[in-house]
Amino acid sequence: MGKIVLKEISTRAPEGLDKKETREKTEKLVAELDELQNLLFAEGKHSVLIVIQGMDGSGKDGVIRKCTGQYEPTGRNGKIL
Repeated sequence: MGKIVLKEISTRAPEGLDKKETREKTEKLVAELDELQNLLFAEGKHSVLIVIQGMDGSGKDGVIRKCTGQYEPTGRNGKIL
């Protein structure tokens, strides 16, 4: 993977974005992230970095809740160690 330059990535939603289709894709991606996060935590060698870019008021907090609300981001599956 090459270098990612955030200032070159638009913060605007793509033209013709379908909200229902995007929501369905997001749910699938969140499930995949959950599975990967569990595998990575169990191995104890790697991490996942999710970069969210957006202007103030663009809904980043909601995205974070949607992405991490399904699982415990520290890998503990809701258990306090």
